[in-house]
Amino acid sequence: PRGDQLMLPVSVTIALWAAGLALIATGLRGAPPAGASRIVPLLVGVGLLFGGLALDIALGGPFSQADRESAIAIARARDPLMVRFLAHATALADKRTIAVLMLSLSAILLLLRRREILAGLWTGILGSAASVEVMKLVFARPRPGNDAYGLESFSFPSGHSAGAFAFFVLAFHVLWRIGWLQRFPAAVAAILLILLVGFSRLYLLVHYPTDIVAGYLVASLWVIVAIAWIEAGVRRRMNLQAHRPRATSHHYGLAFAVVVASLAVAGYVVAGHGGAPLVPGTAPASAIAAGR
Repeated sequence: PRGDQLMLPVSVTIALWAAGLALIATGLRGAPPAGASRIVPLLVGVGLLFGGLALDIALGGPFSQADRESAIAIARARDPLMVRFLAHATALADKRTIAVLMLSLSAILLLLRRREILAGLWTGILGSAASVEVMKLVFARPRPGNDAYGLESFSFPSGHSAGAFAFFVLAFHVLWRIGWLQRFPAAVAAILLILLVGFSRLYLLVHYPTDIVAGYLVASLWVIVAIAWIEAGVRRRMNLQAHRPRATSHHYGLAFAVVVASLAVAGYVVAGHGGAPLVPGTAPASAIAAGR
C-alpha cells in the first residue's frame, strides 16, 4: 500500500496502542490482579494492543512490511548449528511438552491438596490454545518459509509463543504460590524461557516478529483471567485454612517423584525434536521475498 493509503490505519493503530498502554498502566497498580478494577483495564488494554497489531497485519501496514524484511535477513544470516540448537529449544513449548508438564503439575497440586488452583490453571492454558487456533483461521497468514518447511498451519498468532507465555507464567506463578520458588527467580525463569521460545520461532523462520508478539498478547489475556481465578481460590483457602487437611511428607515425596518423571519425559521430547522433519536446513530468501 502507498503511504497515503496507510495514514488512516496507522493513525488508528497508534491510537489503539496508546489507549491500551494507558489502561494496562492503570490495571497494574497493584499485583496480582484480583479485583475487577484491575482485571478489566488489563484485559481491555491488552485487547487494544492486539487489535492495533491485527489491524496492521490485515492492511499490510509498516509492521507487516518490516516482518518480511526481517525474515529475509534471518534467512540469509542463519547458522546451521544455531538452527539445530533452537530446534530443540522451540520444543519447550511443543504441545506434547506442555501436556506432560501440565498433567504433572496437576498431579502435584492434587497430592499437595491444592485443588483450588487447578481450575484457573487449566482455564488459562486451554483458553489460550483455543484462541490461537481460532485466530489462525481468521487471519490465515502464510508462514515466512511456508513451502520450504512444509507446515500447513497459518502463522498469526504464534501458537508456540502463546503456549510458552501461558504455561511458563502460570506454572512459575503456581510454584511460587505453593512455596516451591521465590517470586523473583520464578519471574526471571519464566521471562527467559518465554523469550527463548519466541526467538527460536523467529530464527527457524516459522514465524514473523509480529506473530510472536501477537501470541504473547493472546496468552496474556488468558493469563490475567487465570491468575485472578487462582488468587481468588487462594483467598478462599486461607479463609478455610483451619478446616483443610494438610499434605503429609508422603504426599511431598510422591510430588517429588512426579517432578522427576515429568522432567524426564519432557526432556525426551525436547531432545528428540531436533531431528523432526519440519526443522529446516536453509529456507530460501527468494521464497520469503516473493511472499510464499
